[in-house]
Amino acid sequence: MRPVYRPEEYEPQIILQLQTKKSRNLPVVTQMRTLFYHPDSPFRSSIDLKYTIDAKGTVIFTLPSGGTVRDTGTAIHFRAWDKRARIMAGLLAQNRWGQRAELAGNSLKAKPTLESAVTPSKSGGLSM
Repeated sequence: MRPVYRPEEYEPQIILQLQTKKSRNLPVVTQMRTLFYHPDSPFRSSIDLKYTIDAKGTVIFTLPSGGTVRDTGTAIHFRAWDKRARIMAGLLAQNRWGQRAELAGNSLKAKPTLESAVTPSKSGGLSM
């Protein structure tokens, strides 16, 4: 006897698959879209912001100028030859870390604070 197809058994799986595709909007993507469409943004176009997520979880934004901005979670990297990519990376870093953003080459990282520099040592005291 052949199994009977019952749509009600398969609907929850289809809905779950659609929800996972919609929920791929990471907070960093929302932040970048906000900055991208801001009036002070260097981009004044109706082109949608393109991004991909690689296997390690790095979000790679491709800008209309051809440059890229990569967000690894701990640092933001940008193409050094693209001035607009540098501006967008700076805005994203400032949005995330405020004035604690530190530029080193073509990367932006958060400056370590005094609280994060002090760690408990194995002997029970504090070490710097």
